[in-house]
Amino acid sequence: MTGREDPGGGRPRTGEGGRVGVPKLVFGILGSAVAWAVHFNLIYFLNTLFCTAGWRGADLAVLLSAVPFAGFSAAAGIVAYRRWREVGGGGGWENGLADPGSRIGGLFAMGAAGSVLFTVLIGMQSLAPLFVPTCAELQP
Repeated sequence: MTGREDPGGGRPRTGEGGRVGVPKLVFGILGSAVAWAVHFNLIYFLNTLFCTAGWRGADLAVLLSAVPFAGFSAAAGIVAYRRWREVGGGGGWENGLADPGSRIGGLFAMGAAGSVLFTVLIGMQSLAPLFVPTCAELQP
């Protein structure tokens, strides 16, 4: 035992004696990836909807859809980073990941790093309509 585990419940403890809840663990690790996946499918849906209906403004709809999803992804990263610091990653990335008993800390570190990646991807895929026409057949 590393001193971070509760012998009765098997759930890891944070540095302050609290517990890492499963919802925060799942949100911190998978929240940004889920936000990216939903946004990725949403922009294709919006593009198809606007183009088949003959509406203008698909570019703006895709750009505006990035705001809540990027915010959600960044929030997941903040939660993951804060929980990683509480679990015992306060000594730096190397020390936090090198501790063999720190599996939860490693998962939170991956969640924080993944959040940076997925937040950047949400922003980049939302900028595509600025360079590529969304409804090419509707263009004069």
